Amino acid sequence: MKVCVLQPDYSQSAVDYKNYDPPRNLSHLLLEDQVDHVFLNKATTYRQLKELKNKDYNIFVNLCTGCLDWEVPSIDVIVALEQLNLPYTGPTFDLYEINKELMKYVAYVAGVRTPAFVKAETLADVESACENLQFPLFVKPAASSDSLGIDAQFYVTTKEGLYSKAADIIGKFGQVLIEEYAPGREFTVLVAANPENRSSPLTYKSLEFVFPDGEHFKTYELKVRRNRPEFYITCADPELDLRLRDAAAKIFCEYNGFGYACLDFRVNEQNEVFVLSINFKPSVFYSEGAEALADCILKFDGAGSSGFLKHIIAEGIDRQKRRQRKFRVRKNTISGYGIYAITDFKAGEIVVQFEEQAKRIVTRSHVESHWSISAQESFQRYALPLSEEVFIFWDEDPAKWLPTNHSCDANMVLRGLNICALRDIAAGEELTLDYSVSIYSEDFPEFECQCGSFKCRGIIRGTSGNSVTWREKERKKSQIRSQIQAGK
Repeated sequence: MKVCVLQPDYSQSAVDYKNYDPPRNLSHLLLEDQVDHVFLNKATTYRQLKELKNKDYNIFVNLCTGCLDWEVPSIDVIVALEQLNLPYTGPTFDLYEINKELMKYVAYVAGVRTPAFVKAETLADVESACENLQFPLFVKPAASSDSLGIDAQFYVTTKEGLYSKAADIIGKFGQVLIEEYAPGREFTVLVAANPENRSSPLTYKSLEFVFPDGEHFKTYELKVRRNRPEFYITCADPELDLRLRDAAAKIFCEYNGFGYACLDFRVNEQNEVFVLSINFKPSVFYSEGAEALADCILKFDGAGSSGFLKHIIAEGIDRQKRRQRKFRVRKNTISGYGIYAITDFKAGEIVVQFEEQAKRIVTRSHVESHWSISAQESFQRYALPLSEEVFIFWDEDPAKWLPTNHSCDANMVLRGLNICALRDIAAGEELTLDYSVSIYSEDFPEFECQCGSFKCRGIIRGTSGNSVTWREKERKKSQIRSQIQAGK
């Protein structure tokens, strides 16, 4: 396997973090593979990756995790990788920079507690924090990461201290997150997406951060400049370890997480667990003596850096495969455009997955009230009825359109929301649906068929009541009848 490790080029940057982010060599972790290391420059990221695409790497290990306003590659690496359709490890675009307020809501949905908080954009909002929260308070930017800039002044015990620090952060970042300080022990859990079962991510043994004397929370100085492996010990309580890992997995799943993430927790004297943060781009794979938190977790857990690297590579490759369409849109001489198989399909195999996918959904009344005449005509021809009055229509992005033609001898059929192969289909074959079976209800306009099949019915009309809901009900009725017959 050919592996390309992407790291940031700090030559044009003055950020302090560059002094604590040394180059990493991953070759010893993948002894059987070709491993190349490339440093990306902020000004030439896309061009560099475009050139690397021609080298046929199986995976790009993305270690570019800088803040968005640094002069180093950050989220732009992900944008380029996806535009170039390249496989990569680490977070997707949506997970790169996590909003702290949203994280608290996600944790709430997952059933995990967070410290009480107020997000403030004005001094009036800060006043609200004084009225609704109990001191001591912790004040931090609402959208930042890695404890960047956090020092002892972020912990406040008085209104004067709160107003001073909040005003400073609002002036720099526009927003501030004010939360009740959560006393107690601090733990971190590493989570990795599981390509074999997205609802069951891998979790690694939780580590406790042992604060030096006089320290009670992680500052930039403590977390980055003075970071030491000896600060970390394994969680000695098996029951607490399981609780922390379960909480981390739940939050990761609520994010529909990809790649891997580190979650920080506080545990108070009552053994109550509070999540503090989630970071989908934690630093990892540093050499001995310079280990990051994730490296320490992997060492204590026993999974090891090599095993973890191989896992996230497999997840990145699997993620890339799932993104690929199994068909292409192509012009033809009969009906303008159609879709054609890129690969062979077995009967029953999913060709186009619509289940669990975001789609453009409209009601008939909305279309009739708000759409133009030409748009309504397209709706009449191409909308997929979910029920008698609710429909799926073409995506607003033309790149996602599926101009699937009708055939009286179709090779695909709708099963639920997925489009599946009715029979074995060879690569290069046009993919078709029988509109009367899979799409058209009696409300759709009839048309003269030109499929050329020996089964051609000539005039195609809709089926009364035809919709996804109707077909699902009929399928359930059929199952019940079969069960009754089998029981006789």
